[in-house]
Amino acid sequence: MSEISNTPMEELLHKFNLLDSASKKELGDYLDFLLSRTSRPGNGNMKSYKRKILTVSTWTDEDIKAFHDVAQLFSQWKPANW
Repeated sequence: MSEISNTPMEELLHKFNLLDSASKKELGDYLDFLLSRTSRPGNGNMKSYKRKILTVSTWTDEDIKAFHDVAQLFSQWKPANW
């Protein structure tokens, strides 16, 4: 007798239906995470990556200088003794 084999999708759907609603939500979130990784450069979606990278903010030398100035002030600050 030959055993009927399920397709991977049928097997996946069967297992999914065995999960409670919280686990189904968690699995959906994980699938979204896996799918989001496919839009990285090198996976063929360079146009989307270029649009995304253009939205990254840049800092001027003046912005960075403000951080250095504050860092110096912190290093000069002496906390009160108890």
